Amino acid sequence: MMILNVRYVLLFIITIPVSPFLYIQSKWVRRKVPDLGEADDPAGVIELSSQHRLKCLCLGESTMAGVGVRRHLDGLAGNIAKTLSSNLNTSVSFEVFAKSGYTVREVFRKLLPAMEMHRPDIIILAIGANDAFAMTPPWRLYRQTRDLVAALKNKYPSSFIVFANMPPIRDFPALTPMLRWFLGHYIKLIGDAIDEACHNTESVLYYPRQVTIEDWVHRLKVIDDPSAFFSDGIHPSRLTYEIWGKDIIDFVTGSSAFQDYFTSVNT
Repeated sequence: MMILNVRYVLLFIITIPVSPFLYIQSKWVRRKVPDLGEADDPAGVIELSSQHRLKCLCLGESTMAGVGVRRHLDGLAGNIAKTLSSNLNTSVSFEVFAKSGYTVREVFRKLLPAMEMHRPDIIILAIGANDAFAMTPPWRLYRQTRDLVAALKNKYPSSFIVFANMPPIRDFPALTPMLRWFLGHYIKLIGDAIDEACHNTESVLYYPRQVTIEDWVHRLKVIDDPSAFFSDGIHPSRLTYEIWGKDIIDFVTGSSAFQDYFTSVNT
């Protein structure tokens, strides 16, 4: 954490001279971006003729709440479930507990007590962007993430927990270049703090590759049209949810930790 804290302090020292401009620009962006609703149908099933059914609990902020699409089946949760089903050749049921605007602290305090899913096999969390916008210090986020992991493992001791990678804030069209630069650096601090909080914890996995449109274009061979990836300049489009959900689960199901877990629950 020492290096993370030093990076945090240096970032703020560098941005002190332009902080009034960052503040004014953030207010302007808030007024400009439309207020999109969350997706409908927060529970669903991808049904195959398989002996087992994997239960997936999806937890987090606006990306997991499906802001930008009409149904969760077309959002991040639905595409996570579809790819889990395809990669593992099994039926997958999913349920979403997510709220637009929530930080890690709010997920812990407000969403966790409301969750009632019975013994999920896998828990996928998409969090971090709102902590970047709120400028949560990395040491505080580290403690909050550790508390969240501990609470999840206490509530669901046999579940495999996955933290999704950080969203492409550097590519958000609705942000000014100055905000993209600052928040792009800040989201890296957020991701690294979550990574450290998950490190060496059994059955807990963090996807460290931060999302960027350039990476997707070159690595996944998707269309090179940045405007196609956002519904309102900040939140994902249906295309982004499809690509992102598949990329997350390809990483998860390709990991030895999850393969060992999946083998154990199916024997």
